[in-house]
Amino acid sequence: GDLRAAIYVVDGDMAAKLSRKSVLGNAPVEWIKTPAKLPRLVQGDLGAGLDSFCDAKGLPSQEPKFTIGANIAGDKQPEKVMILDRYVVAQGPAIGGPDAYAYNKLGVSDADAVTSLVAKELTGDKKQEVVITFREEHAGTTREWIEIYQVSPELAFELVFSAATRVEQGSVLIENSYKFVRGKGKRKAIELRAGRVEGVTAETIEGNVPDEGGNPMVLPWDKPTKRKYQYQGGSFVAD
Repeated sequence: GDLRAAIYVVDGDMAAKLSRKSVLGNAPVEWIKTPAKLPRLVQGDLGAGLDSFCDAKGLPSQEPKFTIGANIAGDKQPEKVMILDRYVVAQGPAIGGPDAYAYNKLGVSDADAVTSLVAKELTGDKKQEVVITFREEHAGTTREWIEIYQVSPELAFELVFSAATRVEQGSVLIENSYKFVRGKGKRKAIELRAGRVEGVTAETIEGNVPDEGGNPMVLPWDKPTKRKYQYQGGSFVAD
């Protein structure tokens, strides 16, 4: 059965007579006489598992930049999903317990490039996908983009969508926005819309349209000025 326990701090001057006034604890004093009421003792420590992940990857022990709870493995208990250095990492009972983890290495230099981490159910399978946004500056170019990961039955993070949302280099600026809209069946679709463009025209861009993951940015002179991506065959593809 479950191992149950409580932690109490006792006033030493009143230790001979336990009461609410002399004891601080994570459960009422009266519950000592009814052990079944005591909170479950969680065996293992997610923090220890995280330390072992850092050791395995040669990283210094550190706190995650982002941490969320998300149902990515399909059971009723949410997993803990984190951004740790250049990795997205997940832990939880469905992953294999406190000393196990699923992970994927992100294509960035460090966690500073990650600007957000959220979970959304997009594919209609009652499991959430992991949505990560990024911003990185390199050699005079600023890029912002989105990546969406799905966790496979083998507990691998699989990239199912990516798109650039902002590219800025010198006088050139191209922006796109995205939102999740109704898709086919119970699924969500992703809609990319053209945004602000400066320093370039349809003639001068000469086919050099920025893209991310093979998905080109949408431009104001495109017809239409938005593009919808539907989930099919294990990834989001353009209609």
